[in-house]
Amino acid sequence: MANFTETQIQQMMKALKWDFGVKNNTRELAILELEDMERKGCTHESANTFDQCRDCPNSEKCPMLDWEKRHPEYANDELAMKIKVLEAGGEEAYKKKLEAQNAARLQKEEQDAQLKAAKESIDRAVIKIRNEIEPDVEKSWWKELDEAVEAYVNLRIKCDRH
Repeated sequence: MANFTETQIQQMMKALKWDFGVKNNTRELAILELEDMERKGCTHESANTFDQCRDCPNSEKCPMLDWEKRHPEYANDELAMKIKVLEAGGEEAYKKKLEAQNAARLQKEEQDAQLKAAKESIDRAVIKIRNEIEPDVEKSWWKELDEAVEAYVNLRIKCDRH
């Protein structure tokens, strides 16, 4: 554990509460966040503004900005997991949060599949219209297209609400 000043710890606690909305803001979480910042290359000179640190001489090249890309092996290491669990409010809350994220991901995938199927239905109707040459039958293809478009639009409206 690195030595952090009380000011840095308090600033991090304030940032976690106000900037990031962490409800379970603790001293332990603030210290872990500071440790995480330190390993990512932050100098802690302005711990409450690390997203665009005014004290960092290279704020546009801040080592915090591309850390995950440069070091994907640390994404779920012990320190990262401790932080995630504390931010969620404990082990049980973290598991619930993961379950909710997975459920939302599955719902999104299902909605995307439904939208894709509806779009394919429109495409099929358009292809039938383009290939149809008999004027009497043509009207039924247009009806099929109208229904497919209406179904697609309704799905988009439903998906956008969620």
